[in-house]
Amino acid sequence: MLILYTKDKCVYCHFLKEKLDDWDMEYATVHNAPLPKGHSTYPQLYYKGRDVQLGSSTDLDRSNLESRIERIEWPNIDGGIE
Repeated sequence: MLILYTKDKCVYCHFLKEKLDDWDMEYATVHNAPLPKGHSTYPQLYYKGRDVQLGSSTDLDRSNLESRIERIEWPNIDGGIE
């Protein structure tokens, strides 16, 4: 399951929640908690302890998110061309 780190009065947190809801993605919210190491801004989106947002939340689209989750689930998938 996705873990979304959010804080109070965060417009970008709200926008990312809307995206995830529109995409029918299940996620748990960690609200007003310290961010994972290496991050200084909210929101942050993690899957199995790995950053799947990888940059600005406004740039994240469904295709990129699904691809990043797939890479975590199936780390040995190659590009398909041998």
